[in-house]
Amino acid sequence: MSVKPFVPSENIQTWETISNRFNKFTPSIELAEYVDFEADNAIQVLKYPSDGIHFVLAKQHRDKFLEILRQARTKSGRRAFEEGRWKGKLHAAKGAALDLIDSVTGGASSSTTFALARNGSWAANISFKATKGIGFREIWYLELPERQLRLQNVRNNKSPQLDFKFSALFDAPNTSSIDLSSLHWAVEDPDPKTGRSKCNIHIDQVGVAADLGNGVAITPDVVYHTLVELAFRTGLKGRFRDEVLQAVDFIMPSSHENYALNFGIQINMINRKDMRFSLRGMCSVHNSGCEWSGTANLRGFHNLLGSQ
Repeated sequence: MSVKPFVPSENIQTWETISNRFNKFTPSIELAEYVDFEADNAIQVLKYPSDGIHFVLAKQHRDKFLEILRQARTKSGRRAFEEGRWKGKLHAAKGAALDLIDSVTGGASSSTTFALARNGSWAANISFKATKGIGFREIWYLELPERQLRLQNVRNNKSPQLDFKFSALFDAPNTSSIDLSSLHWAVEDPDPKTGRSKCNIHIDQVGVAADLGNGVAITPDVVYHTLVELAFRTGLKGRFRDEVLQAVDFIMPSSHENYALNFGIQINMINRKDMRFSLRGMCSVHNSGCEWSGTANLRGFHNLLGSQ
């Protein structure tokens, strides 16, 4: 076990962004305690939280580490992660067929396309197709954060309310107001010779697993995650600079857009904690057709008068 807290030599912001989220769970996850620092490239902190942290899991800590992830709970006592593994096309097709039959016949396990089926959570396993080994996805819950509760308490009937449909024309309505991201762990199978396991932890921009009251399900955000975060940012890695891949975002129906039929592209020219500048162009589909819009968004914080 590590005696002193681990501090990376580079990309400290990525480390802090990810490790700070470990405090959300009970018990808190101390990643450095499970890393085999005697291994080559024992831990690598990458530039962006979406790329995350590569680390080597010590042989003697593997079982304990998996147990920690499986038993982790949110502050409200709910299960923190959904576990899964890609089990092949046959398993996925069989599970989908069983769910389709149940939805037609009204079987006991009837569920939607995105629900986790009785046949080994086939939908979740599909979402782990690009994950090496065992995957763990942070689960969304319909819980209002403390900050939102405090904001609601200070509002009165005279307070102006945002028109989210109007504001959506300028920026994604949920990006700044709600944290829609989720942790994603990948724990590879142990090396036959050393028993060590290569692992990765990163933050997905959108959550794929959610508990909406009837059990854990795969959300429609899996489409955005697959096309943007996997196919574009991961698939094209090495062909384009990381800065370009991170700056370009695609607009499509997702939780960021309140699942509206918005399609287009957004380029984040400046993306800092104190300032953000982006260019956004999209087509918003309505009954009357497609409404085109192009906007420039500048958001920043200052402390000129002693209060942000």
